[in-house]
Amino acid sequence: MAARTPGHLELAILDVLWDEGPKTAREVLERLSADPKPAYNTVLTVLRRMEQKRMLRREKVSHSHVYEAAVDRNSLRSGLLRDLLSRLFDDSPGELVAHLVEQRKLSAKELARIEKLLSDLKGRKPKR
Repeated sequence: MAARTPGHLELAILDVLWDEGPKTAREVLERLSADPKPAYNTVLTVLRRMEQKRMLRREKVSHSHVYEAAVDRNSLRSGLLRDLLSRLFDDSPGELVAHLVEQRKLSAKELARIEKLLSDLKGRKPKR
C-alpha cells in the first residue's frame, strides 16, 4: 500500500472493486457513482497510477486489462485511521470517539451499535 492517502476517485474505484470484484476500466467507469462521472481517460490514468502504487493488480484477459484491488478494505481503513489518530488526536481513540459524538448527530441505530460494541468490549477478559 502506498504511504499516500488515496484521493476521492481512488477510493471510489477501490469501492467498486471491493464490492464487485475485478473489472475493466470501462466497467469501473460505468459503476462509479460520481456526478459528474470522470472521463474514461481519467479513470484509466488513475487505474494505472494505482497499479504503480501497488493499490491494484492488473491482468490481461483477452484484449482487455482487468483491475483488481491489491489492498483490502479493512487494512486500508486501519492504516488511515492510525494516521488520523496520530496526526489529529494525539494517538487517543477516546478523543476521536468523543469528537465524533460531539460533532455529529448520531442515529438511534448508530448509537445502539456503539453501545453494543462498548458493552461487548467491557465484557471481554483482558488480554495477557
